[in-house]
Amino acid sequence: MAQQFNRCGKDMGTQIDVPFLQEKENDLSYYTSIDDATKTWLNTLHCTWGLWKKSDGVTKMLTDYFSTAPNPYLSVLRILVNVSDKSIKSKMSLSFTVAEDFSKWISSRKDVYKDFLQADIKSATFDLLTMQKNLQLTKIVFDTYKLAEHKELFLPALQNMITEKRYKDAAQYACILHLQSYFLNPEVLLLPLILQNKLTLVDDLLVNCMEAQKALITYLDDLLASGKNIETALEAFVDRNQIPEVKISTMQLRPMNKLVGRLAKQYNLPPEYCPNLNQRRGEGALKFLIYKRYVDCKIRGESWNEMVRETVGTDSRLQFELVKSLAQANDTKEALRWAKDYKMPKDQWPWALVDCAEVELEDLNTNPEVAAEENWDVEEDPIRYHTLHLPRGSIKIVNDTRTFEEFLTKGLKEVKIVGIDSEWKPSFGTKQSDLALIQIATKTTVYILDVISTGKELTDLWAKIGIMLFDNKNILKLGFGLAHDIGMIRESLPALASIKATGQGYMDLLHLWRKLTKEHCFQFPYKGDSAFTNESLSKLVELCMGHRLNKSDQFSNWERRPLRESQLTYAALDAYCLLEIFEVLRVQCARLDVAFNELCAETQHIPSKLPKKNLRKQAAKAGSGTSSISIHTAESSVQKFDQKNTENIKVEPWTGMQAAHEWRVVCDSMLGGLARQLRMCGCDCIYVEFDRRGDQSAKIAMQQKRVFLTRGSAYNRFAPSIGQGYCYRVLEDKPEDQLKEVLNNFRVLVMPKDIFSRCQICNYDEFVQVSRNTIFELEKSFTKIRHRNGHKFHQGAFRDVDNVTAASTATDSDTNLISNQDSTLIHEKRGTFYNCNRTWRLTTETLDIASCATRHRVTVQLDKVPPNVLKNVEQFYICECCGKVYWDGSHMERTLNGTLRDIIVWQ
Repeated sequence: MAQQFNRCGKDMGTQIDVPFLQEKENDLSYYTSIDDATKTWLNTLHCTWGLWKKSDGVTKMLTDYFSTAPNPYLSVLRILVNVSDKSIKSKMSLSFTVAEDFSKWISSRKDVYKDFLQADIKSATFDLLTMQKNLQLTKIVFDTYKLAEHKELFLPALQNMITEKRYKDAAQYACILHLQSYFLNPEVLLLPLILQNKLTLVDDLLVNCMEAQKALITYLDDLLASGKNIETALEAFVDRNQIPEVKISTMQLRPMNKLVGRLAKQYNLPPEYCPNLNQRRGEGALKFLIYKRYVDCKIRGESWNEMVRETVGTDSRLQFELVKSLAQANDTKEALRWAKDYKMPKDQWPWALVDCAEVELEDLNTNPEVAAEENWDVEEDPIRYHTLHLPRGSIKIVNDTRTFEEFLTKGLKEVKIVGIDSEWKPSFGTKQSDLALIQIATKTTVYILDVISTGKELTDLWAKIGIMLFDNKNILKLGFGLAHDIGMIRESLPALASIKATGQGYMDLLHLWRKLTKEHCFQFPYKGDSAFTNESLSKLVELCMGHRLNKSDQFSNWERRPLRESQLTYAALDAYCLLEIFEVLRVQCARLDVAFNELCAETQHIPSKLPKKNLRKQAAKAGSGTSSISIHTAESSVQKFDQKNTENIKVEPWTGMQAAHEWRVVCDSMLGGLARQLRMCGCDCIYVEFDRRGDQSAKIAMQQKRVFLTRGSAYNRFAPSIGQGYCYRVLEDKPEDQLKEVLNNFRVLVMPKDIFSRCQICNYDEFVQVSRNTIFELEKSFTKIRHRNGHKFHQGAFRDVDNVTAASTATDSDTNLISNQDSTLIHEKRGTFYNCNRTWRLTTETLDIASCATRHRVTVQLDKVPPNVLKNVEQFYICECCGKVYWDGSHMERTLNGTLRDIIVWQ
């Protein structure tokens, strides 16, 4: 023990000679050497631990040892070095128990032993901890040995970790030692962690370090600059620094956009730190507004003007993009109006605008009365919409203490049921919008609670409404996509942070709708427009009342005061129609003998989850109110198929749907599974397997006038050039679900004659029918050719069917296997399928048996046919383009009863 004290008892002060310590040997051999007495004591400790684990006896044994040690810091370090279970990542290990008990013991004796905790002990402790992976042990020992007080001492070790590409370890120790400020250059540590998708460690490094936050967000935002290719820049960085385990998705534009936006919001940084992100979001918001006006036709008049001014602002570049986009949409008058409004120089006008201005000037000179009467904002809508059946006086605005108290005392008196909705301004930038309105509808009145005016000041009254309404189980609260509205209310109003979204007293009409249609074969009073199929509040109103909702005011500035009359009517109707729907469903259930009360009781207890940031998951909110839209989710709605753009696509006149064998489509490289499913249905589907960015796929779609199917941010790149109605973003994840989504959106008719009428490998629809005897002859030729070539079958100069056509397929055993039992099943159960004439081009006797090739000089793929199939199958079909061999097997049964069961239309 004296030897321990003499080595480590000297006072080295607080000045650390870092170069000297760097030259010091970083090994723990000195600490592994212990005397016989200590060895005996340590063996006893191990035995006691083996019997009792963590117990009072072990703790007493340890504390007695600590009390007798001249330098307890050194003695505990020796124990930790010699304990055998440091690698166990658990608090239930001996090493963690030693550290924990010592931390408690030393806490009241720090002043007594403060001179014994010297730099060389800290250095050895750090070396020990870096040799094991128990982070819990690391944290408690770091704190007990006060390593952070000499944190600069360990900078060389962290730099070595970075040099060795151990970014995760370096980040963990930098956080524990509070060394974040030494790694402000994002390229040193933060960017490699981002590329490895270790974002939790990035957050740990950034917390409480504003300099690092600003440096990282500024750096990442620079990657988003216009004209810069982020993937190229990051790939060069990875190659230059040899970063291991990089996740490809982290180098793409959309994930980086989301990351910068999240970090800016999380650390409440002003927009000045991410100008490029805001610029991109502004561009995306503008495209979204153009879509909503000219494709979706759901924003007009003042709502259009409000949102354009809010989005474009004073940005001259966005102003030019607006005018150019309007001109491209063939609305030159609207483009001219904005060009004049922004006082844009004429030399910057698109050429079409110059012509329009000249025509307008000519009209003004020849017929000034007509020109004076023209009003560009007046837009007639031919669609009939459901209207509010309440007088204007029944819409009450609650925006101060008096009106709020009046609502609480009179508005909820003897009320048993209310409709609830909420509105907030669409958000396209890094700043998220706050809740603007809460609408509460009773049978006689709609109360519009102005959250902007009362949310922060009247907290006591908001707490009362929580008790009187939201927590009141005797008042049934109706909503549509209720969890989304409740989530916004919780987030924006602290007094209502604990209200529920489900259970007794809450009814989500979306859930009720689903239960009625799926479990009770429910028939609505109205059939509705078959082309308007989305699961929205507007659709439900159409099914119940005959006309859909007018959503033109949905995307408007709900934070501007005073609200327009059309906004007030829209907001009131969104809440009041919930009461109307509920009554219609009640009456209809009584007519159809459906137990409505029991159904409502079940529906109230369906769990409600807040939707994820994904348009598909936010379907419940679509059409029910204004949602807070990040630019990515907003843009993803742009891909909905426009029925007005189908004039170039051939349609079966008797069905109003497109025939599967005539529908021409291109799937990009992310949709290989969908391509196979479409070919199975007989669709003419091209698939480019190794087209990573999708450029080749999009080029084929444009050249051949095919529909282009893609996923993710690639849609935003290609939609403007491919054209409306011919570019679609697939939302579902599984190929089977993708197939249903695409066929439904494009109204594609799949009939029995279409199934397996195309080659799933190359998309060709020309086959040669051969008998089993012909297959035997081909097999003989195939064997002879292989023997002549030294058991190698050389492919000749055959037709090119490589990566441009190949789709991911199942194995041969999955798609073409047949058994003896299946032979009987085929003839008994699928007569309809086999008796139909498939839409393929079928020939006979076109094979060159001697060379084992089709008429396109492609080798027949006999080696892919299982031997038992040759014994049991009478007829085979060979693709003339790629040589793939098909037959009618049990895969037909599985396909018809599985994937395609709800898709095929049987005549």
